[in-house]
Amino acid sequence: MLHAKLGTVGVIVARFQVPELHAGHWHLITHVCERHEDVCIVLGARKGVRTKRDPLTFGERETMVRQAFPGQSLIVKPLSDHPFSREMWSKNLDALMRATFPNQGVVLYGSRGSFIPLYTGEFPVVEVPTIFPDTGTACREAVTFPHTRDARAAIIYEMEHRHPFMYSTADLAITNHVTDEVLLIGKNIHDSLLSFVGGHAEKSDGTGRVVAERERGEEVTGITVGTLHYIDTVSIDDPRYTGTPDGVMTTFYRAEYEEGGVPAPGDDADSLRWVPRMNLSSVLVPWHQPLGELLNAHWFDEY
Repeated sequence: MLHAKLGTVGVIVARFQVPELHAGHWHLITHVCERHEDVCIVLGARKGVRTKRDPLTFGERETMVRQAFPGQSLIVKPLSDHPFSREMWSKNLDALMRATFPNQGVVLYGSRGSFIPLYTGEFPVVEVPTIFPDTGTACREAVTFPHTRDARAAIIYEMEHRHPFMYSTADLAITNHVTDEVLLIGKNIHDSLLSFVGGHAEKSDGTGRVVAERERGEEVTGITVGTLHYIDTVSIDDPRYTGTPDGVMTTFYRAEYEEGGVPAPGDDADSLRWVPRMNLSSVLVPWHQPLGELLNAHWFDEY
């Protein structure tokens, strides 16, 4: 053991969000094990569902580390991310160290792109030189689907055990109170049935109103409409999630037709049709029937 610090614990603070430890991880862990009899790995943990940045749970990464170093008595601990304060995160890390190693000194280790610039706590920090050029992000982006039974089983396992998703959408009724009609879109996959303008929210949208305006621009061209007015937010039985615990919560708006000729379908619609308001129930797809009822209930609302 090189330059051992008797009685001190070498603590690696990392995320290891990779399918297997790469050469840089091996170098970091080996470097610390050569200098300390007691080694702890603190893995950043994020509460909630898996994300692109944090696809693996703490347990999955702990198992990966122990499988890679079966002969090493490593202590592996989770540390939750703090939602906004690096100072509070640093205090939580220090508290974890004091609780886990009350009678020993602690030296924290990291490498390029690690926690070190964010840490404001009380323990000494050592940056280990990087020998592996790729980052964890690059490793994740390079992953390809292996098309094995285990890979398919892993996807099925995740879908069976993940938290249900409630997807956010916005829908828009383009109305003409002069003719008592509503402009609906047709899609070939829906045969002769129609639906309101709408679609899924994107993170950059910010509000349901922006979603509805974006979808109108993608699905309807050739006319202008007035201000969007909020009607309600309701759950709809979207067929893409029928029989699953997932669902759709849509924010429903209306906007009055102002001017223009014959409206033309945009990229996300195959056809457009003005439909008498009282005929909505006979032409709407099943999952938009509640929206048709809402529109009729609020048809004479003044804004």
